[in-house]
Amino acid sequence: MPSGLNNRGRSHFGGGSARKGGSHFSGGSPRSSRFRGSSRRVRPFFTGPSVVFIGSRGYSFTSKRQVTLSLLIVLLFFMVVLSFVGGMMVNSNQINVEIIKADYEKYNAMIEYAESNPEYIVQGRITGIFLDEGHSKYFYTYMIKTQYGSILHGNTFYTYTLDFIQSQEYSIGTTIMVAVDNYPVTLETDSIPMDFKNFTIDDDEEYQMALTSIRNGKIMLAVGVSVSSVTLLVAIIVFFTTKKVEKANSNIPSSSNGEDVVINTKQEKNVCAYCGTRLSPNSSNCPNCGAPRQVK
Repeated sequence: MPSGLNNRGRSHFGGGSARKGGSHFSGGSPRSSRFRGSSRRVRPFFTGPSVVFIGSRGYSFTSKRQVTLSLLIVLLFFMVVLSFVGGMMVNSNQINVEIIKADYEKYNAMIEYAESNPEYIVQGRITGIFLDEGHSKYFYTYMIKTQYGSILHGNTFYTYTLDFIQSQEYSIGTTIMVAVDNYPVTLETDSIPMDFKNFTIDDDEEYQMALTSIRNGKIMLAVGVSVSSVTLLVAIIVFFTTKKVEKANSNIPSSSNGEDVVINTKQEKNVCAYCGTRLSPNSSNCPNCGAPRQVK
């Protein structure tokens, strides 16, 4: 990985792509009843049919249908959010994968060039070996000297297993060979340890993590879109299969100039509170929308 300013050696410097962190990607008291000892009746949220008019056609929703539609709308909302999150996961991690691939091509080409031009191989020294939380593989930091004696810091990727580190007898202070992209070495030089050629892109833990995130994002997106589509279809079916009613404005008396006349209390009892249909004196439910008669 590149060299540059010391930030635990975990970022690209000197012309490399920016991958920070040794990684490829930078997420009052309750009120009592007024009458002690009395029980107050709790009214349900949906107390009767609800009539919705679309143009001249109305739909009478029973309490059960109102609850069903409410639940479907809530489910639809969460599925849309799930689809959005899944799509964002796929998009962002696909970008990370492309960055990782570009890094591997760049640093392998750097090593190949250095092998053909030995002056581009310089000595470095390991300054730390790390295993970050959430990772099962190690990375290490290192330092090389510039032509003026300044210290240039760098770091590797999450590709090193404990077995490899032990087999190479890596520890703080161990001398390593490092490929550089220009010679003599300056503070703008990019570098990568020569042992990087022992690994493939599939050995990079963050590459595997990005691929896993893409798979999970695609699953979330597929589930969200599928369930959203089914939920929307069911909601439409529930809506348009409800009992149809007609506007009952013609049943309400009007004056000669077209204005509604005032209906006395007795007359109000004979009119449906939900759709305005005239009720017969002995009916208990509205013949139009099915709503129970309101007793005042």
